[in-house]
Amino acid sequence: MVFGSCCDRFVPPECRGICTYESHPIEARVLLMHTIQPSRCRLYKYLPAIVHCAAQTHDNTVCCKEMGLQEIGQSCLELCRSQANPRELWGTKSLRKDLVQCLSKWDQVMFCHQSGLRARKIKNAAAVLATYSTTLPTTITSNNILSIKRAVNNETNIK
Repeated sequence: MVFGSCCDRFVPPECRGICTYESHPIEARVLLMHTIQPSRCRLYKYLPAIVHCAAQTHDNTVCCKEMGLQEIGQSCLELCRSQANPRELWGTKSLRKDLVQCLSKWDQVMFCHQSGLRARKIKNAAAVLATYSTTLPTTITSNNILSIKRAVNNETNIK
């Protein structure tokens, strides 16, 4: 999983509890609370890296706007896109107040990041199938289907 590997690289073990695409509201809050209490994870240091890893170089701001995150605060949209510098600090000694309020919608942020990956994977799979459509046999067999799946998986290697 790319998200997990990225978190292994940029995020210390005490903060990796939120390195998961949890979009269920209660579960997302529980993960967040277990990660930040009792002051184990310094979110001001590592939240940019977690967001960077979740986004996987994709800007999911449109999804976050559709979910209404900017109504909490315009700065919440920072959580919806890959960070140019995943090691940038979002505060000094504590997370910036304008971002703390955004954590109440952590489930929606993660939903948007995961949806962004799915959208790219579907788009890539469609392109691969279009490429291979000229070579598809007229009779579909289980071997044909397996070779098409392998081709799609090789071209869209997003996990």
